[in-house]
Amino acid sequence: MHKVLFFTGKGGTGKTVIATATALQSARSGLKTVVVSTDPAHSLADSLDMDLGPEPREILTNLWAQESDVLHNMKRHWGRVQRWLAAIFMEHGLNRMEAEEVAVLPGFEELGSLLWVSELYKSGQYEVIVVDCSPTAETLRLLSVPEVGQWWVNKFLQPLSKTQRLPSMLRYGADAVFDMPLPEKEVVRDFYDLFGEIKDISSLVTNPEVTGLRLVLNPEKMVIKETQRAYTYFNFYGYSVDSVICNKLIPQEAEGSYCEEMRQTQGKYLKLIEEDFWPLPILKVPMLKSEVVGIAALEEIAALLYGQTNPCETLITERTFEIEQDKQSTDYLLKLKVPFISKTSIPPLIRVGEELVIQVSNWKRNILLPKELQEREISGAKLTDDQWLVVRFKREGYLSPNASRVLGKR
Repeated sequence: MHKVLFFTGKGGTGKTVIATATALQSARSGLKTVVVSTDPAHSLADSLDMDLGPEPREILTNLWAQESDVLHNMKRHWGRVQRWLAAIFMEHGLNRMEAEEVAVLPGFEELGSLLWVSELYKSGQYEVIVVDCSPTAETLRLLSVPEVGQWWVNKFLQPLSKTQRLPSMLRYGADAVFDMPLPEKEVVRDFYDLFGEIKDISSLVTNPEVTGLRLVLNPEKMVIKETQRAYTYFNFYGYSVDSVICNKLIPQEAEGSYCEEMRQTQGKYLKLIEEDFWPLPILKVPMLKSEVVGIAALEEIAALLYGQTNPCETLITERTFEIEQDKQSTDYLLKLKVPFISKTSIPPLIRVGEELVIQVSNWKRNILLPKELQEREISGAKLTDDQWLVVRFKREGYLSPNASRVLGKR
């Protein structure tokens, strides 16, 4: 069995506790499990009540834990590139320490965490990988890295590789021509290796047979709204959400007028959660009397959450991105699941060469079209009643690979 589980939610919902309890239950069932935190707040160590580092550390039988560290990840996965970038900044007047800090590229914190997940999976040492993610906004950035990175390699890496074929005379005069040192072959090779990893990561995290994403929320209006938006965007990027975990429910045995009023309010929101996220399974966890810190408290949460069931089983498998041929014609249909979105929230689509640009609210996705669709014209787009964005590609009348705005029905 090999499984990767991502846990995320609005800050304060208890996602770290739920993720750690899941990892503990998995380990107790005999599966070699590692729990990885991508949250720079390092709440995983606080939850376990022990010190952790940037490399996996065995803390119990069958259970390892680690907290991601951006500087450690940069040196481990991209050391030569960082040194080349630092050299560029030093050429422009920064001292070594400043140059090394600036050479940590935007987005590498998220990428470094995903590289760890990929490496742990490929090692074959662990049967279950539990990822305690940052709050939802940061997790959206984390899980958009593979697709954004693939776009970056097409726009940046291929032109960069051409520098390796420059004539020797131009290379020796690089400082004068480019005002920066050209990368050595090893640096360019590291770029290629890195983005080869990005391809592997994308295949891993979008495979619903291996990877599942679980949303942790509390029965509160603002939390529910943020979780709905997160569910929309995760579907938008092709990630499989297999459950919603409703945490911190007031238990029935809690007495007093305050607890009774809270139970009624939570009951109203719990009904809303079950309706809005159907058909996803809704797992429920009551609030404990004391703070959830340490192994014993985490085991109690695990028992309440999963009972005797396997916490790593895929609870539901639902594809969120499909390409199929229309049964009534030779047209192809590109279908993308976008729940909780109104027709007015999706602006006109844009075709740019081989890419289809789709924007939902303030999130944008560049979909690299397969060759068959690249040779077809888009004849329309619509949002169905069951929240599928359907883009129709027809054979006739293909215009050109240049940018063109799609005037589809909404």
